[in-house]
Amino acid sequence: MTFLFLLLPIGGLYYYILAFIVAPFSSALGPDFAGFGSGFMILLAGTGVGYLYVLSSYIAYVSKRKQDTKRVLMMASLAGIFVSPVLILIFPVVLYSPTNQYATPASTLGEETCQDLPVKEGTGSASWSAESQECTVTGILVFPSDRILTIGNTTTLTISGNTSRLEYWGYYYLINEGTLQLKDGATFIIPRDYQDPENPREGFLGNRGLIVVDGTSTLVNQGRLENVELVGKILNYGTLENRGELFSNHLIENRGMLMNYEYLWSYDTDLTLSEGKPVSIVNYGTMNNLDKMENSGTFHNYGTVGNYHRLDAGIMHNHAIIYNVGELVGTELYNYCLAEITPDAPSIPVRSRC
Repeated sequence: MTFLFLLLPIGGLYYYILAFIVAPFSSALGPDFAGFGSGFMILLAGTGVGYLYVLSSYIAYVSKRKQDTKRVLMMASLAGIFVSPVLILIFPVVLYSPTNQYATPASTLGEETCQDLPVKEGTGSASWSAESQECTVTGILVFPSDRILTIGNTTTLTISGNTSRLEYWGYYYLINEGTLQLKDGATFIIPRDYQDPENPREGFLGNRGLIVVDGTSTLVNQGRLENVELVGKILNYGTLENRGELFSNHLIENRGMLMNYEYLWSYDTDLTLSEGKPVSIVNYGTMNNLDKMENSGTFHNYGTVGNYHRLDAGIMHNHAIIYNVGELVGTELYNYCLAEITPDAPSIPVRSRC
């Protein structure tokens, strides 16, 4: 009976091994699948040897046991050990928004796709430039539910005009491998709204290219925004509001106003470290944290950072002003000439660079 309790740890170990193997396909599984550090892999290898030895002993024991009810149960537990991790991997794909993403219609932005984009009647239009491979939308873009749209690496989707914005019903999955830009007062909202049970809305934006928000435009994330390792860049000159979950494996550069109301996590993976390109946040404007912000890379501040809750800054270089009335933690904080930290001292080693 004791061997039956091995189902959970061995199954869990098997799951983590599989999760590590499928890490390159994490964009299909969702941003919850992050790369594992080398320390974890060393521990995994060490414990794996022990688990596999116990498992082989268990298999040998079951194979020699006489045919009875307990042997059948043991065989079933072995099947569970090897099958359950596969089911666990499939589980988030089935449940992760957008619902049934592999069964939903998928399309790549091009001339035909651009002209077919559903712009709300009377608010504007969508036009395609073959020369620049750019689709420009003026007006209210209303995506239908349960769709996947990819912006290719040589393509640009521009939402332009102070009456232009993005709206959609149901679930939507947008993958940017090229450029997504907001300009001239445009608004882009990645929603998460379950107030109407007959019309739930949730968006996911996977950025493997460049997102540019100009000085008059606004990007609001209420759902999930993932900035993919080594290639994803977010350049904000206007307003970036995070009211959902923002994951970044590369670069967030703020030259306007960045407001974090929920959870912003900038973290390294095995790939970013092996390539020598750790994640970074660079602030030249105003960045306010009202909930939880974590950074495992480098944080450069040349503007104003306001922390009103919990900010884990990682390695932070402060060249200007940090207004801290919350919990400011991290690895090290380098304070340069004329830089200020006020009014509360951070819970982090501060080193003067003046």
